[in-house]
Amino acid sequence: MSILLISGEVSGDIYAATLANYLKKLNSNLFLAGIGGKKLKESVDEFVFESAYSHGIGLESLTKKGQFKKELLRHIKICLETYDIKKVVIIDFQHYNFDIANVVKLFNVEIDTFITPNFWMWRSVSKAKKVLRYSRHIYTIFQKEYDFYSSLANNVYYFGHPLTDSVFIDKFKPKHSKPVDRIKKITFFPGSRMQEIKLYIDPILDTIAKLKAKNPNYKFRISISAMHYYDFIKNKLLSYQLSEDLLVFESSEYLYADSDIVVAAAGTTTLEAILSNTLIVVLAALPPLSFLYAKLFLGSHFKFVSLPNFISDQLIVPELVQSEINSDNIMREISFLNKNKKSILNSYDLVRNNIAKSKNVFENVSKSVLSNEIS
Repeated sequence: MSILLISGEVSGDIYAATLANYLKKLNSNLFLAGIGGKKLKESVDEFVFESAYSHGIGLESLTKKGQFKKELLRHIKICLETYDIKKVVIIDFQHYNFDIANVVKLFNVEIDTFITPNFWMWRSVSKAKKVLRYSRHIYTIFQKEYDFYSSLANNVYYFGHPLTDSVFIDKFKPKHSKPVDRIKKITFFPGSRMQEIKLYIDPILDTIAKLKAKNPNYKFRISISAMHYYDFIKNKLLSYQLSEDLLVFESSEYLYADSDIVVAAAGTTTLEAILSNTLIVVLAALPPLSFLYAKLFLGSHFKFVSLPNFISDQLIVPELVQSEINSDNIMREISFLNKNKKSILNSYDLVRNNIAKSKNVFENVSKSVLSNEIS
């Protein structure tokens, strides 16, 4: 049997690679093709196209998105024509699911969806039904997501969040006891796309410059998700008279364990901070036109924007949104966390309990993907 795994985010690339490894364990005769990033490339028999770092977000990137989509769909078509693919699994690929499904359906190939678009957050029933129509199975990763989709169909499953799988959960346990009374190590995660980095890097560097002048005992780091962002951020550092020694290319689990606080772009990394019991300030911004659209058409559905707050429906971690993202506000939230560390960390259990269901998420998804497999 041949399966094509398609992922579009950095976190999705990690999940796709892990799923590939589990699928191979269950059926060593599988042929796996992959569209994603470097992690998936290491885990499949044929890597088709790099997608994890190539596409943008927002209305302002329409031209680049159009070029990317054209190449993405062209490579999917070539793969389906070349390798006699029997099943496609779409993993965390916001904004492109419908286009991918339209191409795949031309070849009469089954589709499973692992991690759906955010239609459940927007409560968009019409778009959710479109996902349901082309998906044989849907594997959700949040209870709210499952409740939404399962109210519309009976082919929806929820095994827990991938980060709570046994393959990940031990990585995010704190490796040492962090000091309660002071914050010294602060790590910044500006995002996994160039568009995100451009939105956050100036407020981040301004914060570092001001805190460095205020307290020379602070230790700062900026996590780089991919080395092709290095030169851009290094040049930005020069304009703030900051050293490129701040830039690190380490695993997120190491940085969480070795940090007293992280300041991070909204996304999966916020849950990783929760699981590692690390204080976090969340930054959430969109390009201006995209934010205006979201505010006009989706604003009523979003009391909170960061995942820990959204899924628990209360303010667990401080979040700064759009114009709120500046050095003064970031420093204010860091000070707030420093003064309220114990109570904030105690509230993390609400999030952990919300996303933890099974320690065998990938095994369960893999078994379901392979159920009634076509030989």
